[in-house]
Amino acid sequence: MINKTPIQMIHLGSHHTITINSKGKMYSWGWNNFGQCGHSINSTFENVIIPKFKKDKNGDIPFIPALNYLNPGKPTNIHDLNNIKQILCGDDITFVVEENGNAYGFGDNEKGQLGLGNTFEIDKPSLITEIQGRVKEIKSIGEVNMAITSDNGFYVWPFQNFTQNFKPLRLYIDRKILISTIACGKNFVILLSKQGIVYSFGKSNINGELGLGDFKPRILPETIKTLADSGEKITQIACGYKHCIAKSTLGKVFTWGSVRINTKYYDYLYLESLWSARTRSLF
Repeated sequence: MINKTPIQMIHLGSHHTITINSKGKMYSWGWNNFGQCGHSINSTFENVIIPKFKKDKNGDIPFIPALNYLNPGKPTNIHDLNNIKQILCGDDITFVVEENGNAYGFGDNEKGQLGLGNTFEIDKPSLITEIQGRVKEIKSIGEVNMAITSDNGFYVWPFQNFTQNFKPLRLYIDRKILISTIACGKNFVILLSKQGIVYSFGKSNINGELGLGDFKPRILPETIKTLADSGEKITQIACGYKHCIAKSTLGKVFTWGSVRINTKYYDYLYLESLWSARTRSLF
């Protein structure tokens, strides 16, 4: 509880936390070096605790992110938004989605992660105008951010191919295909359509996390043919940092990407059902 008011939503980022209570008040705590807590990074030292460090061999004090902590451990109210339906903390960034479909971003924006069309750090919720009034859900891991909109659109940002686009860019797979769920790992994306077909793309595929049978990155979504050819209709997808899992209507579970067994890692280029994986040697 915050100020004796029950918590309604909470989300943890890499170094900060955002929460909303039942009265719709939004609070944050943790690192704020990029403004990801929704407060000015130029706050006065009265609100900041600076840890004490011993000098190194050269007599210098090790680097400390001087204004990273804003009231550490104590939730602090941030700018009010109305009727919030989703909060999302990524890697030093925060997204907030309202019931009216508006989405806001703030925090680290060095690579255009906030979808605002620029690369300026933002310490207050800023409206993402490219998808204004249409956002159903946002996902974020690493440098990849995605949104599904009410008009069945799928957007990704920042989109870096031959040019850099810092605004949400709509990707078209096929106008007849409706995306129902999105999941993302470390710089790659998995899409699930309402028809049960799975697609993948991203610049990270060094562990076979795209499930396409090779280690090549993709800048546009491609069908995971191994799943499509299996005849299974997929109903659920999820991603870790370097691996993915999918479940079919028949209850079969498939996995691909980097798998750790004891102290060794194994890369699966193609999909394997978990049942068959248990019955064969992985070495």
